[in-house]
This record gives sequence, structure tokens and C-alpha cells, in this order.
Amino acid sequence: MKKIETPNQPNLFLPDAKKSWLESAKDIDVYQHINSNSFNEFNDLIYQQILETSGIKNNTRTKQLLNKILLNLWSGYICYYPLMYSRNRSHYRLPARYGNRYYKYRRVINIMGALKKLEYINEKIGYFNKEDGIGRKTRAYASNKLIDIFDTHLDIGTKISYYQQPDEIIHLKDKDKELIDYRENTFTQNIRENLTEYNNFIGKQNIKIDIPCSYPIQTDFIKDIKCNLNKGIIDIESMEIDLQENYDRHIETDIPELNIKEIQIEYNKNSILNYKDKKGFIQSPYLHNYYNNKKQINSNIQTIINVITKNVFLDDLSFIDKHDNKQKITLNELGITKLVIENKFSFLYRVFNNCSFDFGGRFYGAFHLGIPKDLRLFTHINENPIIELDYSALHIRMLYHKEKIRYSDDPYEILCNSHDERKMYKLVQLISINAKNKEKAIQAMRDQFRKNNINHKLTNEALYSLLEKFKTAHKPIEKYLTSGVGIELQNTDSHITDNILNSFVKDGIPILPVHDSFIVEAGCEGLLWKRMAEEYEKVMGFEPVIEKK
Repeated sequence: MKKIETPNQPNLFLPDAKKSWLESAKDIDVYQHINSNSFNEFNDLIYQQILETSGIKNNTRTKQLLNKILLNLWSGYICYYPLMYSRNRSHYRLPARYGNRYYKYRRVINIMGALKKLEYINEKIGYFNKEDGIGRKTRAYASNKLIDIFDTHLDIGTKISYYQQPDEIIHLKDKDKELIDYRENTFTQNIRENLTEYNNFIGKQNIKIDIPCSYPIQTDFIKDIKCNLNKGIIDIESMEIDLQENYDRHIETDIPELNIKEIQIEYNKNSILNYKDKKGFIQSPYLHNYYNNKKQINSNIQTIINVITKNVFLDDLSFIDKHDNKQKITLNELGITKLVIENKFSFLYRVFNNCSFDFGGRFYGAFHLGIPKDLRLFTHINENPIIELDYSALHIRMLYHKEKIRYSDDPYEILCNSHDERKMYKLVQLISINAKNKEKAIQAMRDQFRKNNINHKLTNEALYSLLEKFKTAHKPIEKYLTSGVGIELQNTDSHITDNILNSFVKDGIPILPVHDSFIVEAGCEGLLWKRMAEEYEKVMGFEPVIEKK
């Protein structure tokens, strides 16, 4: 296989290149683990080379960290993204309670330096501009020399990694979003017990998503499937490929990064894909499957996922959804007639902010939190279909209720005349509640409008006008807007969520939280509605507006 050539563009960090390859970088993931003798063998080989050439002392934790970095470089190679890491010492002051004691500043810098010296990685050094507050962490990605080792020791279709929940499930961050230590008290002990009980319970449930193959889904989600599969966050419970469909769609497709000019489908027990280059058809050594009635149930599914998630396939076969301006594709276009994803990581942790347990506190971690909201409706819990109930316009109503005002209206109806305007003002609402001042609100609106392809003028005057129109429409709560109150509201809604989860676990009923909404088996809809209303009213003193998604 020809090595994937990563872009070499000297100006990738410029503001007009935010969507570039380097901007897709991911932090080193310390929760991804490895279970492979082959991987451990070349980890030992490279570690010995580092000891011989860099002056780094032999240390168990240094070797642990090298293993983690190489695993992340492998994932980046397979999923086509670079790593990013900080060269700022303050980013590594991780308290002992959060574990991962091998992940220290000097070790990271020394290992990355040694890998670069040995020509195993390429780097783009990061920066920070104090004047505008904009910065980028250093980016790193596997060189062809390291990719040669990956390809020699690892079968691209072999699942070699798995994922574990964090050592600490109660996180406290400072104003710079860095993890800090804290003293245990009755509050932390109580929420830790609740969350531990929830994680133990939900980890025993069978949670999966059965995606209709004719349903348009975001191409970013398709790419995430590959990354999450590679990390062990998900598994593919079942997958079927219509070979004739795949043949019709992909013949004469040019895939330059694989040096493939055409793809031909053959109905035989040895392979489903043959690559064609200038010398003719070459059978892939990785694809070993069996077939039944012109449909393929793949024993080496990860390899198929790696092939069909190439950008050339997704870009050629996808379309822009006019409803939300997202790039989408149907699984049928990729020749897939069945895809059932099993959630292998349903654990949650909580994050509090600003050095206080009075701010933030929402739940993060589980795979289902990253599923696009429309696809969440295809979730099954223990083989049963689900429903999702949502607190409608949660934070807007909470602000009215703080002012002792009963408010059940649609907060956007008086502002919007179209779907596009509604989408725009939802962003204005979200930003105005969370931004600390008008200046930050305007900048956040500009960034989010660009990101979500909102067709509106981006001048300060135009955005300020939208903000003021929203404030005027909601005069009774104007004092809260652009005040940073959002992080306090999150704290309140996180306690409501904690109470709801705790009650369902005690009843032995699986439930999945998504910040301001909840997913349960369809038969539990009435109970969920009742609990959401009760817990909200206990805290806020008013009835909420609950909607079924």
C-alpha cells in the first residue's frame, strides 16, 4: 500500500485555513490502551533506539508514555488526523488524583524530540499570540519511516486497542480549563457514589444504534466510526454489503492516496475488493470474507470501514443537505445495506469549572453524547426502541423562572419568520447566555455562524443588531444575557440530571443523558416525563416544557 502523504503547507495555521488538515488535530488520548504483541515488539524496538540516541534514562513510565504516543500516532495514521500536544509546562501539572502519572511535561517533550530526531515523526511547532489571544498547540504525525513499521507489524484490519473510563470521574477545572486538585467532602462523595453506581449499571446494558441505510447521515460521523472503532469505543455488531451495489458505485474511482485507479468487486470467498493500478488488478491481502446470497457479512469489518471512509469516496458520493447545510451521505451509496453499531463506552464523568463545584458539572464521556441528534433516535437499549424527551429551551426558561415569571411560550416565535432564522437565533440564544460580555458574544457569533454556514452579515454592527433584538424580545431576563450566567445554569441542570439518573438506576431502568434531554426505552416514556417534570419543579419552582424528539 502506498503511504498516505500528509499535506505540506507552510501556512496551515493562518486564520483562513482553519479547515485544513492540521486543524483536525486531536490531543494525545491517554485513555486508549493497547493489547497487541506486535505493537509491544516495535514499541520495545523504538524505545531502545531512543535510549541509545537521546540520553533519556531507562524508566518504566517513560516506556509507558512512548507506548501511548505511538498508539496515538497509529490511530492518527489510520484515521488521517495529526496529534497535537502542548510545549507549555503549565499544561502538565496534573494532580495525582487524575492518574496517568507518566504523562509529564519533560517526558512528553523528550520523547517527541527523540522521535523527531530518529525521523519517526514530522512536526509543526505551535505558537501563542498574546495580543489577540490566539494560539495553536504543536502538531505531530507519523513519518513514512514510522508508517513502514506500522505496516510491517500491524494488520490494518485488526482491532488492537480498547478504551477505559478515566481514573477520576469527578473533574474540577480552573479558569484556564486545566484540571486542578480538590478536597473530598460530603458533596463530592455523594455525586461520586451516584455516578459510580450509574456507570456500573449502564455498562451492563446492550446499547446499539441501527442506522437505516437510506437515511442521510453526516460524513463526519462516518469518519468518526472509523476512529471510534479503531480506539475500541464502539464495535460493529453486524454489517452487510451489497456487492453489486458497491461495484456499480465504485468502479473507475480514483484513489490517489492508495494508488488505486479502479476497484472491482468479485464474488468469491477470498476477497471482495481488488485494487487496480497500472499493472492490473491486485488482490488486497487484508480482505478475507465470506458471502451469502450476494450479500457480504464481513469477518474483517474494520478493513472495509477503512476503505469506504476514504475522503475520495465520501466527497464523490455525498451531498449538501439544504436543511442544515451539512455534508451527508447514505450508507446505500457506499454499498452498505446494514450497519449496527454497538456502544462499548457508555461511562460518564462530570466536569466542574472555574475552581468551584458551583459552576458547570455536566456529564461527559459516553459515545452516545457524540452521536448527531437525529441519529440518536435509531438507538436501541437491550434490543428495544427508544424515545428521547427534551427540556425545551431549558436555559431561557430557567432564567425566567429565576425571576419568578411563568414562561411557556416559544422563545423564538416572536423573532423568526423562517427555519433559517430560527436556527440563527438558537445560536444567538446559546451564545448570549454563555458569553461573559458583548465583545466575546459578537466574536462567538461570528465563529459559529461561519461554522454552521449561517447566511448573515458578519460585521460587528450586524451581529450586535441581532444580539440587541434578542435582548429586546426577552426584556425580563436581559440582565442575564452576555453575563456568563450559562455556567451557573449548567450547574443547576446537572443536579437535576443527577437526580433523574439516580432515580432510574434505583428502579433498574437504563437511561442515557444528553445534557438537557434523556433517552429511555419507549415503554418508559410516561415515567421519564413524570420524573423530568418533578425534578425540575423541585429545583426551579415551576413546571418545565418537555418535548418529544
